[in-house]
Amino acid sequence: HAEFGLAIFESEAEFGYAEFGELADFSRAKFKNKADFSRAEFRKGADFRKAIFNGKAAFEKAIFGSPPKEDSEEKSQDGMGDGFFNVATFHEKADFDWARFHCHADFRRVTFEGPVEFRGVEVSAGAHFDYAAFGSRCDFKNSEFDEFNCIQARVSEIFNFNLVTVRKSTDFCKTYFELDAT
Repeated sequence: HAEFGLAIFESEAEFGYAEFGELADFSRAKFKNKADFSRAEFRKGADFRKAIFNGKAAFEKAIFGSPPKEDSEEKSQDGMGDGFFNVATFHEKADFDWARFHCHADFRRVTFEGPVEFRGVEVSAGAHFDYAAFGSRCDFKNSEFDEFNCIQARVSEIFNFNLVTVRKSTDFCKTYFELDAT
């Protein structure tokens, strides 16, 4: 178990290619500069609830959870190794391009003040952006989700959902799109 809850990172936080075999707890952590988790592996999930990212947050090609074993009949990893970002705040760019969530991706009540990129992302369970605020452009192009929920969210700029595949349900109920949604 990696415990970074309530940690304050004054300068760059470099976790690129890091491997977390157990839950990685960054709940309520404060990243005052760039936070780099590119290609990091969170095998039992990650908890970034109420974390604050003042600089760029890089999660390109990060892996959350473990894929089901080939000989396993269990298709869902429900509740195992989830990626929690509830109530987190991203003040600058947040980049999740080509990230893999072999679990739920929970971004409920998250605030994205800068641009956010989820291009080519795969989520084998549900992706939840309920009550999230997107203050800048948001790009989900070429991503795949088992289900996608974005209930009562607020989108201030371009929201790109082109070439996205959702295998089950999609819900944008009561979401407010201020500008262009493509």
